[in-house]
Parts: sequence; C-alpha cells; structure tokens
Amino acid sequence: MNIKDFRKKTSIFLGLLGIINSMLLSLYIFLTIQTLPLVSTEFLNQGYLGSGIAAICACLPMFGIYLVWKGRFYTGGIINLASGLTLFCIFIYFAYLIEIQVLKWVEPIGFFLAIPQILSGLIAVTSKTDS
Repeated sequence: MNIKDFRKKTSIFLGLLGIINSMLLSLYIFLTIQTLPLVSTEFLNQGYLGSGIAAICACLPMFGIYLVWKGRFYTGGIINLASGLTLFCIFIYFAYLIEIQVLKWVEPIGFFLAIPQILSGLIAVTSKTDS
C-alpha cells in the first residue's frame, strides 16, 4: 500500500468517525433542549439552530468523503475541515457562551469531538493530488 492509498483510507475513516460524533452531538443538544423544563423561547431557538448546524456538520463530510474517495483530495479535505471547525465552534458555544451550559460537563473530552473531521480534512488537503 502506497502513501496515497494510506492517506485516502485514513481520511475516509476519520471522516466517518467525525460523522458519528456530529450526529451524536446534534442528538444530545436536541434532546437536552427538549427535556429542560421551562426554558425560554430564545433558548429553544438556539438549541434548534445549534442542533441543525451540527446535523449539517454530519452531512457535509459525507460529500467530503465521497470526493476523497474519487481522488479529489483538496476539495474533500476543505469540506471536512470546514465541517470540523464548525462543529468545534458549536461545542464551544454550547459549553461556554449560553446561559444554560448544556455541554459544560463534557468539557475535558468534548474538545476531541471535532478532531477526527479536522484531521480528515488536514490529511486530505496536504495530499495535494486534486484533479
């Protein structure tokens, strides 16, 4: 197995792991917002928006993985990298910046949720074999 195939398989695996992390984070945010009693409408809107963006971060790497699989490493890597950075920002927002910090308890390991997508994007972007 040459280095190109290894990078391709590693990027695809990390992208799939990132999809799982994004889906679980989106589901957790949505279910936590739904089960909190007597929350304000503004907080509900923030929860819906955050879980929707996290769900989009789960769908984008599917296209990025497809592009990496087809050999368009740079484009797929940019998509995965952008999705991972967006997921990281969603985690920071729900862990620190809102009044009910729903992700504060996951803080020490929560930062690692976006790492697979970011690494998938970096591995694919550094391959530089886009057609």
